[in-house]
Amino acid sequence: MLENVHLLLLVGLLAFVGMGCDSALMREVAYYERVGNHEEARTAAEHAVQTDPTNNEAHYLLGRLHLAMGAYPEAHASFDRANARTARYTEQIDFLLESAYRTAMAEGATAYGTARFADAAGHFSAATRIDTLALDVFRALGHAAVQAGD
Repeated sequence: MLENVHLLLLVGLLAFVGMGCDSALMREVAYYERVGNHEEARTAAEHAVQTDPTNNEAHYLLGRLHLAMGAYPEAHASFDRANARTARYTEQIDFLLESAYRTAMAEGATAYGTARFADAAGHFSAATRIDTLALDVFRALGHAAVQAGD
């Protein structure tokens, strides 16, 4: 009886520890991101998606890479596929999108405040592709475009 309890505890501990471990794909993509080689990271994630189109982690990683590279429609599509069968990545995706949106808005505000209106419009335009429902960014984009003479 005691041996069964120990076995169950060991299996539970291994399962718990295993949940926290990154996959080989996650480690590979993270390495390429750290060294600034987003193309290799994207290639690895795309290969994983081609090998197993149901691999939610690969879709999540591909979305993360697209977001970092400014390919916002592709990022949204990958994130949607990552969340299609599981909600495992929902919080991470929401955080990444919110962070990217806030960064684009801050860069736009900085450019606008220093009278670089065309740059500001570019940053605000990026923010509209990150969060297509945020009305404040469309107002900011309009103001920047008018100031830039567009």
